[in-house]
Amino acid sequence: MHRLVPGQPEATGLLALLLLTEARAPARVDDEGLPVPLREQDRDRWDRLASDEGLALAMEAAAGGPGPYSV
Repeated sequence: MHRLVPGQPEATGLLALLLLTEARAPARVDDEGLPVPLREQDRDRWDRLASDEGLALAMEAAAGGPGPYSV
């Protein structure tokens, strides 16, 4: 969607949200499959490339004005 509608803050913000969520996936559950709260997650297990891309896209989306995914 982001490629189909370039420059649309909502599509950019949604992609940012998905990337940031996926970046934390390896740290979101413990060895028993139980959820790990954000404050207790081992951030070394986060996908740094996905996180960096998500943050950059979030900044881009926020510059495009307010909206459900660009905020």
